[in-house]
Order: sequence, then structure tokens, then C-alpha cells
Amino acid sequence: MAIAARRKNRLDEVVADIAAIGGTARSYALDVTDKSVIQSVVAAIIADFGRLDVLINNAGLMPIRPMAEVNTDEWDQMIDVNLKGTLYGIAAALPGFLEQGSGHIINLSSVAGIKVFAPGGTVYSGTKFAVSAISEGLRPRWGKRSGSRQSSLELSKAI
Repeated sequence: MAIAARRKNRLDEVVADIAAIGGTARSYALDVTDKSVIQSVVAAIIADFGRLDVLINNAGLMPIRPMAEVNTDEWDQMIDVNLKGTLYGIAAALPGFLEQGSGHIINLSSVAGIKVFAPGGTVYSGTKFAVSAISEGLRPRWGKRSGSRQSSLELSKAI
């Protein structure tokens, strides 16, 4: 099993927990806002394990702030993590999935991607609506051609 996230020390703890119950895992430091890093991590996973079978796009950022505060730096950060991070993950994994004829992409969204979480979560909701739309748009074009699967999960826990 391969796991990737920002905090390598926390990942290493999970790897140790998996090893303690007899499993095998490797951890990879990953910044979802850097597409070259995502591509490098996917390449490293394929080199280490021989293939990638499942990609779970789970990174998310949810600052709660009224739109009237016009915090565009925060908006940019949410778009980079929540939306671009999902797209970069898809871009890194999808070519390999198509080549091997199988794979599964799971994009984690939020109930805020179905119903706007206002007033403080408007931009967050916008990014999660986009993740849901991208997931829905990817499903019919990719799955029918390759036998692969794609999912979008909306999590009520986020609100």
C-alpha cells in the first residue's frame, strides 16, 4: 500500500501501524498544489509497487470566512488544494490507468458540494461543487473506454 500526504512524520506513523499488524506500506511526501510533485510521487509508487490501482483524492482545505472579508489569498489556497489538487491527481494517475486498462479514482467531495454552506463556506462549497462536477464528467468518458472506475464521495462529516 502507498500513502501520500504533506506530513511525512504522520504518514510514517501510519506505515508503522500497518507493519505492526502484518501489512506493508510505504509513505511519500506530497504537496497536491505542485503537479510535478504529484507526477513524481505517482511515478515512484509505480516504480516501487509495479503499478497504481487506486487514487484517492482526499486533500481539502476549509477556512470559514464571510465573502465580505474578500480574503482572496485564502480563496486561491482553497482553489489550489481542493480543486487543482484533485485535477493534478487525476492528471498524474489517469494515463497509467488507461494504459493498464484498469484503475479507480475516488474524489472526496463534501455535502457542501451539493448544498452551499453559507455564509462562511461559500468558496469552499464552490470548490467542492467543482470536484463533484469533474467527477461526474470524468465517469462516462473514462469508464466505458477502459473498464476503469471513478467515484465521487460527498462527506457530511465536513460540515
